[in-house]
Amino acid sequence: MTLIKLAVDAKKIWAWCRAHWKWLALGTAGIVLYCMGRRSAKNLLIAAEAARDQYLKDKEAIESNAAKKSKRNEKAVKAYHETTELLKEERDEEVEEIGDMTTEDVLDDLGIEKI
Repeated sequence: MTLIKLAVDAKKIWAWCRAHWKWLALGTAGIVLYCMGRRSAKNLLIAAEAARDQYLKDKEAIESNAAKKSKRNEKAVKAYHETTELLKEERDEEVEEIGDMTTEDVLDDLGIEKI
């Protein structure tokens, strides 16, 4: 009895599948696409996280290099201003020395003898 009942139920299921094969195909395709999409979505998520991590590392490196460059520039500007002040002081001292000298002293310093 159970074997006959099983055979009858199998025929009913087969008849339903033939009548509604489009539903079965769409349902199966949907499940397959969902599973495939889930895998690729995981891969895309992993790739996006890796890209974000790399971006953060690059951003930190750029900011660090910019800070170092800024410090170097400030140091160079400070050295420039100090050197400029020293040169101005030397120039002022030389101008004072020349201002106190007479024409004959200047000619003697240049090695020109008066005729």
